[in-house]
Amino acid sequence: HLSTTTHNYCKLLLTMASIRITENINILLGIPTELLAVIISYVTKDRAEIFSVALINKAIYGVLFNNDAIWRSLTRETFRVTDEKFEHFPKVYSYKVLYSILEKFVPKEGFYVLSETFPWGLLFLFHFVKGFFVGELLIPTEVMGIEPEWENQAYILKPIFKCEFTENQLV
Repeated sequence: HLSTTTHNYCKLLLTMASIRITENINILLGIPTELLAVIISYVTKDRAEIFSVALINKAIYGVLFNNDAIWRSLTRETFRVTDEKFEHFPKVYSYKVLYSILEKFVPKEGFYVLSETFPWGLLFLFHFVKGFFVGELLIPTEVMGIEPEWENQAYILKPIFKCEFTENQLV
Protein backbone atom coordinates (compact mmCIF):
# COMPACT_ATOMS: atom_id res chain seq x y z
CA HIS A 1 0.00 0.00 0.00
CA LEU A 2 1.24 3.44 -0.87
CA SER A 3 1.32 6.22 1.67
CA THR A 4 -0.92 9.25 1.13
CA THR A 5 2.12 11.38 0.29
CA THR A 6 3.36 8.88 -2.29
CA HIS A 7 -0.15 8.53 -3.70
CA ASN A 8 -0.50 12.32 -4.02
CA TYR A 9 2.98 12.55 -5.55
CA CYS A 10 2.06 9.92 -8.14
CA LYS A 11 -1.15 11.82 -8.96
CA LEU A 12 0.84 15.04 -9.32
CA LEU A 13 3.30 13.29 -11.63
CA LEU A 14 0.42 11.92 -13.67
CA THR A 15 -1.13 15.39 -13.90
CA MET A 16 2.20 16.87 -14.96
CA ALA A 17 2.63 14.04 -17.42
CA SER A 18 -0.84 14.68 -18.82
CA ILE A 19 0.32 18.12 -19.91
CA ARG A 20 3.26 16.54 -21.69
CA ILE A 21 1.14 13.67 -22.95
CA THR A 22 -0.71 15.97 -25.29
CA GLU A 23 2.66 16.78 -26.87
CA ASN A 24 4.11 13.25 -26.72
CA ILE A 25 1.05 11.01 -26.84
CA ASN A 26 2.83 8.44 -29.02
CA ILE A 27 5.30 7.71 -26.22
CA LEU A 28 2.52 6.77 -23.81
CA LEU A 29 0.62 4.78 -26.40
CA GLY A 30 3.80 2.91 -27.27
CA ILE A 31 4.20 1.50 -23.76
CA PRO A 32 3.34 -2.22 -23.57
CA THR A 33 -0.05 -2.95 -22.02
CA GLU A 34 1.41 -4.80 -19.03
CA LEU A 35 3.73 -1.91 -18.17
CA LEU A 36 0.96 0.66 -18.55
CA ALA A 37 -1.18 -1.42 -16.16
CA VAL A 38 1.65 -1.44 -13.59
CA ILE A 39 2.02 2.34 -13.87
CA ILE A 40 -1.71 2.92 -13.48
CA SER A 41 -1.91 0.53 -10.52
CA TYR A 42 0.75 2.56 -8.69
CA VAL A 43 -1.32 5.70 -9.16
CA THR A 44 -4.69 4.22 -8.20
CA LYS A 45 -6.61 0.99 -7.97
CA ASP A 46 -9.98 2.73 -7.88
CA ARG A 47 -11.96 2.12 -11.08
CA ALA A 48 -13.59 5.56 -10.95
CA GLU A 49 -10.18 7.25 -10.71
CA ILE A 50 -8.90 5.16 -13.62
CA PHE A 51 -11.87 6.40 -15.64
CA SER A 52 -11.04 9.99 -14.70
CA VAL A 53 -7.46 9.45 -15.88
CA ALA A 54 -8.92 8.33 -19.20
CA LEU A 55 -10.53 11.74 -19.64
CA ILE A 56 -7.12 13.40 -20.00
CA ASN A 57 -6.96 12.76 -23.71
CA LYS A 58 -9.03 11.04 -26.44
CA ALA A 59 -6.20 8.63 -27.25
CA ILE A 60 -5.82 7.64 -23.58
CA TYR A 61 -9.59 7.29 -23.37
CA GLY A 62 -9.44 4.90 -26.32
CA VAL A 63 -6.70 2.84 -24.68
CA LEU A 64 -8.40 2.62 -21.27
CA PHE A 65 -12.00 2.22 -22.40
CA ASN A 66 -11.75 0.13 -25.54
CA ASN A 67 -8.77 -2.12 -24.80
CA ASP A 68 -9.73 -5.28 -22.92
CA ALA A 69 -6.05 -6.28 -22.69
CA ILE A 70 -5.30 -3.28 -20.45
CA TRP A 71 -8.17 -4.30 -18.12
CA ARG A 72 -6.88 -7.88 -18.01
CA SER A 73 -3.45 -6.56 -17.04
CA LEU A 74 -4.97 -4.14 -14.51
CA THR A 75 -6.99 -7.01 -13.01
CA ARG A 76 -3.88 -9.18 -12.72
CA GLU A 77 -1.82 -6.33 -11.24
CA THR A 78 -4.44 -4.95 -8.85
CA PHE A 79 -5.82 -8.21 -7.50
CA ARG A 80 -2.57 -10.24 -7.87
CA VAL A 81 -4.35 -13.17 -9.48
CA THR A 82 -2.93 -16.26 -11.13
CA ASP A 83 -4.41 -18.17 -14.05
CA GLU A 84 -5.72 -20.71 -11.53
CA LYS A 85 -7.56 -18.00 -9.60
CA PHE A 86 -8.98 -16.56 -12.84
CA GLU A 87 -10.77 -19.89 -13.32
CA HIS A 88 -12.91 -19.22 -10.23
CA PHE A 89 -13.87 -15.64 -11.15
CA PRO A 90 -17.14 -14.85 -12.94
CA LYS A 91 -17.18 -15.43 -16.69
CA VAL A 92 -18.22 -12.05 -18.05
CA TYR A 93 -17.77 -10.54 -21.49
CA SER A 94 -15.03 -8.05 -20.59
CA TYR A 95 -12.21 -7.61 -18.12
CA LYS A 96 -13.47 -4.09 -17.41
CA VAL A 97 -16.68 -5.65 -16.03
CA LEU A 98 -14.65 -8.29 -14.15
CA TYR A 99 -12.51 -5.52 -12.60
CA SER A 100 -15.70 -3.82 -11.37
CA ILE A 101 -16.96 -7.05 -9.81
CA LEU A 102 -13.64 -7.87 -8.16
CA GLU A 103 -13.22 -4.34 -6.84
CA LYS A 104 -16.47 -4.85 -4.96
CA PHE A 105 -16.20 -8.49 -3.87
CA VAL A 106 -12.49 -9.34 -3.36
CA PRO A 107 -12.33 -7.26 -0.16
CA LYS A 108 -15.18 -9.40 1.18
CA GLU A 109 -13.34 -12.71 0.64
CA GLY A 110 -12.17 -14.50 3.75
CA PHE A 111 -13.27 -16.08 6.99
CA TYR A 112 -16.00 -14.58 9.16
CA VAL A 113 -16.87 -15.54 12.73
CA LEU A 114 -20.25 -15.28 14.40
CA SER A 115 -19.05 -15.67 17.98
CA GLU A 116 -22.42 -15.09 19.66
CA THR A 117 -23.64 -18.54 18.61
CA PHE A 118 -23.56 -21.02 21.53
CA PRO A 119 -21.37 -22.86 22.38
CA TRP A 120 -18.43 -22.27 19.96
CA GLY A 121 -19.67 -19.76 17.43
CA LEU A 122 -19.90 -20.24 13.69
CA LEU A 123 -17.18 -19.96 11.07
CA PHE A 124 -18.03 -18.88 7.52
CA LEU A 125 -15.91 -18.78 4.36
CA PHE A 126 -16.77 -16.23 1.64
CA HIS A 127 -14.96 -16.74 -1.67
CA PHE A 128 -15.23 -17.17 -5.44
CA VAL A 129 -16.00 -20.68 -6.68
CA LYS A 130 -16.64 -21.57 -10.34
CA GLY A 131 -17.78 -18.06 -11.27
CA PHE A 132 -19.95 -17.45 -8.20
CA PHE A 133 -19.31 -15.58 -4.98
CA VAL A 134 -20.37 -18.05 -2.28
CA GLY A 135 -20.72 -18.12 1.46
CA GLU A 136 -20.22 -21.45 3.18
CA LEU A 137 -20.57 -22.56 6.77
CA LEU A 138 -17.66 -24.65 8.06
CA ILE A 139 -18.97 -27.45 10.26
CA PRO A 140 -16.44 -29.52 12.25
CA THR A 141 -17.13 -33.22 11.74
CA GLU A 142 -15.92 -34.53 15.11
CA VAL A 143 -17.56 -31.92 17.34
CA MET A 144 -20.94 -31.98 15.64
CA GLY A 145 -21.00 -35.75 15.13
CA ILE A 146 -21.38 -35.34 11.37
CA GLU A 147 -20.35 -38.25 9.20
CA PRO A 148 -17.24 -37.20 7.22
CA GLU A 149 -17.30 -37.66 3.45
CA TRP A 150 -13.75 -39.05 3.47
CA GLU A 151 -11.26 -40.29 6.06
CA ASN A 152 -9.74 -37.67 8.40
CA GLN A 153 -12.03 -34.95 7.13
CA ALA A 154 -11.96 -32.20 9.78
CA TYR A 155 -14.92 -30.16 8.53
CA ILE A 156 -17.55 -29.97 5.83
CA LEU A 157 -18.72 -26.90 3.94
CA LYS A 158 -22.44 -26.18 3.75
CA PRO A 159 -23.46 -23.48 1.26
CA ILE A 160 -25.50 -20.61 2.72
CA PHE A 161 -25.59 -18.23 -0.28
CA LYS A 162 -24.43 -17.92 -3.87
CA CYS A 163 -24.14 -14.68 -5.89
CA GLU A 164 -24.37 -14.96 -9.64
CA PHE A 165 -23.02 -12.28 -11.96
CA THR A 166 -24.63 -11.37 -15.25
CA GLU A 167 -23.35 -9.66 -18.39
CA ASN A 168 -25.12 -6.48 -17.21
CA GLN A 169 -22.97 -6.15 -14.09
CA LEU A 170 -21.44 -2.74 -13.24
CA VAL A 171 -19.25 -1.26 -15.96
